Formats: sequence, C-alpha cells, structure tokens
Amino acid sequence: MPDFEDSLVSAVSEAFNNVALHAYAHVEGTAELEAEVAHDTITIRLSDFGQPFDPSEQTSPDLDGLHESKMGLYLIRSCVDAFSYVRGNPPRSPNVMMLRKSYFAATDDGTK
Repeated sequence: MPDFEDSLVSAVSEAFNNVALHAYAHVEGTAELEAEVAHDTITIRLSDFGQPFDPSEQTSPDLDGLHESKMGLYLIRSCVDAFSYVRGNPPRSPNVMMLRKSYFAATDDGTK
C-alpha cells in the first residue's frame, strides 16, 4: 500500500506544517493528533488553539506556475478521500481538521 501510505503521510505532514506556520505564526502553541483506525479507513484529527482559517476562502493554486507556497490545502485534499475543518473559538474550543483515507481505492463503479 505504498500509495496509501505516501498520500496519508503527505497530507498529515502538510496539515501539521500549516498549523505550525499559520495557526501559530510567531507564537508558541500545541497541536493534538488523534488517529482512528476502522475496518477500511483511517481518520486523522488535528486540533489546535491557534489562529483559525476558512478553507472556503482558499483559492485553487495555479498549477501551471508551480509555486512552493499556497499549495497546502490543495495537496491535503488531493491526498485524502475526505477533508473537513471546524473553526473553533480559541482558547475555549479548538480548531479541528479531519482527514480520512480509505485503505482501498474505489473502482469506477463506486465499489471497493
């Protein structure tokens, strides 16, 4: 399952990197990573009390111009089957990013 592992590691690494660089830009903070393993999926929840963001405001990158920055959310969404982000109310409630990846790729007819 190298593709599964590579995709999941890329998505989680990018998500954590975004928390470190953006949610906690120039301040110390903590992040909590929770993994839930089910029969055919793994769900990762990354929680932080940093600066929240609105994923709907993130534009798709210009793939013709391939830049190093502004690719994070695009990369995360490309590597997982499901993505969600719930904006918290730091410091009372955390921001929570959820990434879900199936162990088995769906076929063209939608079956696994």
